Amino acid sequence: MSNAYIDGLPTTDFLRSLKKREEEQSEKAALAARLCSAPRQDRPRPVLVLDTNVLMDIWVFDNPSSCSIRSALREGRAMAVRSVRTDEEFADVLSRAAFALPQMRQREIIEEWLALSHPFEPGENRCAHEPLCRDGDDQKFLHLASCAGADMLVTRDKLVLKAARKAAKCGLLILTPESAAAKLGEAPGAA
Repeated sequence: MSNAYIDGLPTTDFLRSLKKREEEQSEKAALAARLCSAPRQDRPRPVLVLDTNVLMDIWVFDNPSSCSIRSALREGRAMAVRSVRTDEEFADVLSRAAFALPQMRQREIIEEWLALSHPFEPGENRCAHEPLCRDGDDQKFLHLASCAGADMLVTRDKLVLKAARKAAKCGLLILTPESAAAKLGEAPGAA
């Protein structure tokens, strides 16, 4: 964690302890690196980056399309990658008073997300073919997806979705949760 605002969040200490535990278990990071470096057509499952709004859909708003993506992660039909910067944003949003989530619930959500996803640190430099987003706060998701060679970036953010055409040229699909769920074969209501 890097700045004073993040350091002051109620979930920061807990997030740090989870990060330390995760550093000791480098297998997930190694698996993510191997899978992300494989050509897309050779991967046993797609690699996803989930925007914070999708994570909130899953754990706070219980959106069926987003929850079906969580099911795909749990069942091993997809793999999600995340970075310290995306984790920090998620912790920040979870702690906002507007959501009125008790600190214990915030910890449970973060713990489940860290268990379902794999760490991947993209580095500071812009990746080749990385599309730009008009909202600099959301660039971290495009950066992570591009550097990880993700198959899909799942978001509801209109400015991120606008980068879809540029991203598709280098093989990255930027999709809404509904489109991603359908692509993963787990559309809500599907029998």
